[in-house]
Amino acid sequence: MTLIVPNDRPFVIIPKHSNLPLAPTHHRKEQGTAIQQQEAYKNNPAQQFQLRKNGSGEHLVYLPYSNLFWATAGGPSSGEGAALIQWLDQNTTNQRFRFLYAGNGYYYLRPVHAGGLVLEVPGGGRGQDTLKLGKLAAATSRDHQLFRVVPASPFYVANEAHTFRQYSDLVREAILGVIGAIPKVGGAVKGVLGVLWPDGHDKDFWNQTTLYVEQRVRELLRAEHLANLASDLQGARQNADEYGKTSSLTNKLGKLISAISSATQREDTFLRDQEGVGVLPMLAAWGTLVLTLRAEMVKEYDTLHPNETADEKRAGKADELTFLQSAITRYSDAVQRSREAAMAWRLGKIKQKHIEDWEIIDISPKQFIKTAWNKDSVTDEYDGWQMYREYRQHNSNPGDPASHANISYAKQVREAQVRAKFGAELDAILAQAYLWPYLDPTKTAQPTNQRVQVAVGTFGGRPNGTPFNVPVDSLMKISICSDASHRNMCGLNLTFAGSGTTALYGVMGGRQNSINLQAGEYITNVRGYEWDQLEGLVLETNHGQLVEGGQLGSHSYFEAGIDDALNAKLVSISGTYKGDVINTLTFHWEYVLSK
Repeated sequence: MTLIVPNDRPFVIIPKHSNLPLAPTHHRKEQGTAIQQQEAYKNNPAQQFQLRKNGSGEHLVYLPYSNLFWATAGGPSSGEGAALIQWLDQNTTNQRFRFLYAGNGYYYLRPVHAGGLVLEVPGGGRGQDTLKLGKLAAATSRDHQLFRVVPASPFYVANEAHTFRQYSDLVREAILGVIGAIPKVGGAVKGVLGVLWPDGHDKDFWNQTTLYVEQRVRELLRAEHLANLASDLQGARQNADEYGKTSSLTNKLGKLISAISSATQREDTFLRDQEGVGVLPMLAAWGTLVLTLRAEMVKEYDTLHPNETADEKRAGKADELTFLQSAITRYSDAVQRSREAAMAWRLGKIKQKHIEDWEIIDISPKQFIKTAWNKDSVTDEYDGWQMYREYRQHNSNPGDPASHANISYAKQVREAQVRAKFGAELDAILAQAYLWPYLDPTKTAQPTNQRVQVAVGTFGGRPNGTPFNVPVDSLMKISICSDASHRNMCGLNLTFAGSGTTALYGVMGGRQNSINLQAGEYITNVRGYEWDQLEGLVLETNHGQLVEGGQLGSHSYFEAGIDDALNAKLVSISGTYKGDVINTLTFHWEYVLSK
């Protein structure tokens, strides 16, 4: 999967076992100061790092407070036991880190030079311990080697924030609570409020959600709309909170009506056409709050109207049910329109250019000809990805005669990759909306966990040779094959658990880089390099292992994983190969959504 963070935002990095954030010892700014876990403080710049991506799946960890970067002491040759320190940026392999996703918002932090070593708090200490390089511990005893990365907040102590993934799970559970039978009046509302505005951390959910969305679709967001909606929701929150606390039924009814009114006063503005995309960070949570309040009115109608006759209650409850059903449709439609608008915006960043130029060629003494020079390119302005081809007639190095066709194909492939990956990110952002229809009490079906499969690809060139599609969720060993004669990846050799059978796609070559997978271990991210074929490949697992092979560091870099917030796993690989060339690969991911 993919860690997506902006380069210029501060983050707190926290070991799982101790919940103590990382910072330089005694908050010193000197070069060579050790990085340790320590007591958490509110808005302390010494505990706030920036993650700077280098374009090849690695990050430099920068501390603006000291203007220094992480490094392992001893340089690129440092080994087990080497301490983590802050140092001047030298862009060496002991300063570049891979964040390997372990699941549920946690990562292994692995310096590029360190082989199988990862950062850890030695011995699982809970004091002011310096981080060091260590071997991977047993899979059941790795909390001291796992770290969560959360946005820093000026409002809270550094270690109190949840990850976006954790908040997504909490919201899902709260909605399921609304759908289920909750006997106490106000219980459903209280559950949702407790997630959206946790006690003492009333801005944390919104900060996390806004940051998650902002770093993906910043151009689409309307700051003034977000501010206005935030103000409305604060008013709704106050009334909903008082609804749960007051014992008077008359007051309860008034507070619930006021909460609904506060939350819906800008519906006409934010739900029409594609306006919802401007408040995308809040759209799903806003809908969840409104629909929870309306569902509460339906569920508790009889209790909140004790003086009405049976016929009046029946008619009034039927009206409220109609209002709820209409709201479910209205908000669901707005989510779908916003999703489509966001996807259209994202695809619009992929642009193809064709230039028909000319050049003068000297073909003999005093003889010149004017000849075509075609230049074709496709660029993804979202992240800077680019592919370029050219064809120069009558040139000793003519280039690609099919440059236009190949670039057109590359654009189609890039669009398919974006639909898959960005579509998964939108699933993470809008997941709770899938549960809204079940807030209708007349709906007898219940939501279930459904497996969603997404194919990210193709990578390489055009399909050519023998096709294959192989499941990888029961693997025992993976080998990436290459050869010294041409260095590029020339084969993929898979060994399956149980039977021990192997499957080779391509050829073994003279070199095989391999990892053995343990029970419960699976691939969480894929990266690589391509240029008309697969040049090199990197596979990462949820147990902190990594295998890489082929030609790395040149040609066109790609990331084939999907967003970490989805906890996805690789379930199959498909592609084509011919002889010692892997022409194409597509990676098939699976994640779970409640629908």
